[in-house]
Amino acid sequence: MKALLLSLPVLFLCAARALAQYHPTAVEGAHWLVFALSDEGPDHHAYVIKGDTTVGINTYKKVYRRKINSDATILADFMPPYYFSDEKLIGAIRDDLPEKTVYGIGFVADAWYLDTCDVLEEQLLYDYSVSVGEEVIGCLNTADALPNAVVDSIKTEIHFGEEHTVLYTTYGELIVGIGTWMGLFIPIYSLPAPGNPMVLVDYCVGTDDDCGFFATATDERPFETLARLYPNPASQYVVLEFTEPIPKGARISIQGLDGKVFKTLNIEAWSENVVFDVSSLPSAWYSVTIESLDFRTTARFFVGK
Repeated sequence: MKALLLSLPVLFLCAARALAQYHPTAVEGAHWLVFALSDEGPDHHAYVIKGDTTVGINTYKKVYRRKINSDATILADFMPPYYFSDEKLIGAIRDDLPEKTVYGIGFVADAWYLDTCDVLEEQLLYDYSVSVGEEVIGCLNTADALPNAVVDSIKTEIHFGEEHTVLYTTYGELIVGIGTWMGLFIPIYSLPAPGNPMVLVDYCVGTDDDCGFFATATDERPFETLARLYPNPASQYVVLEFTEPIPKGARISIQGLDGKVFKTLNIEAWSENVVFDVSSLPSAWYSVTIESLDFRTTARFFVGK
């Protein structure tokens, strides 16, 4: 009897731990950051949850999609801070916590990435209550030409700094509260097109500052109104000589014309000029971009040996 009594607290703690592992999806301040390439070039984006809305008798969290202003073509160059623009409200989601399900209403045709979910009416997006051997259901994970994914195993793992329940299925992994490794609203059976990767880089809950996001203006400024670049052509170094103060938090980057980022600098304090060592760069044309909350401007220069 004593052994049984001693085991009851242990069982209680195990049950509480299992309960704590369930993460809701509709969390205020949740950010999903996605590195993505398409045939047209970089398509990096983020999903952000902020604010409430009521539809019928249910309260939802609003979901916004942001364009990430980065020309990075490899993951190693896709680094914070992440400047964004073109933020659009695409839908709203809610959790049914007792049932461990997630429902959503898409406000635009491509809200949930594919057309397997109807627009402007509530749809079951995820059902995280499934057990081993059961099918993964929900409009995001149902395809006409494919059988539904079946759960092979369920594990608890550390992802993005926290414990999450992970459903291992016949098509891939589904992280409770986060989605797939391609992003929040990407079906579990989806595969990126050859040569065009799509990868969930980060999941963060907090303010934009907490998660490394900064809004940037879409206004393009003529480069010569802000800075002078010399020498051009260059061989050892290039100098950016500013004609006005550059705001703190602005970012300067040097990319190849293919979008590969070679150098970045975040402005921490006012400086009259910045010098970049370009002696290790191969002979080619490059672009230098200065972007902040208020503007974006670009100029080209040539490195010749």
